[in-house]
Amino acid sequence: MGLFSKLFGNKDDITDEIKKAEKPAAQNTGFSMPILRTVRSGGYDKTAVLGMLDSISKEYMLLKEASEAKDKGESFTLPAAADYADIPTVRAGGFSCEDVDDYIKEIKAKIAGLRAGLR
Repeated sequence: MGLFSKLFGNKDDITDEIKKAEKPAAQNTGFSMPILRTVRSGGYDKTAVLGMLDSISKEYMLLKEASEAKDKGESFTLPAAADYADIPTVRAGGFSCEDVDDYIKEIKAKIAGLRAGLR
């Protein structure tokens, strides 16, 4: 074992420590990870988009839980639909309208499928 190995440790030890420190994988929600680009001029207000995505994601997760309960034969309640109000636009620095619209369309399709399965 050389001087540098004693001082800085073995490369494999460092790799193992990094792997241990990594956070567990995020819960799979069934959605592809969106890329919401920021545009220079125009676009959707970022705060409004994130709020809307939060409420839509919450609705999806509640529907998924209800679907799992139905599959187990347990009682469930059908959650209320999320508010899909128009998203305000900004003059500069907003999220790309195309990216946001595509992602919301994907989520709405999955929500519609879950709702249909619960009726």
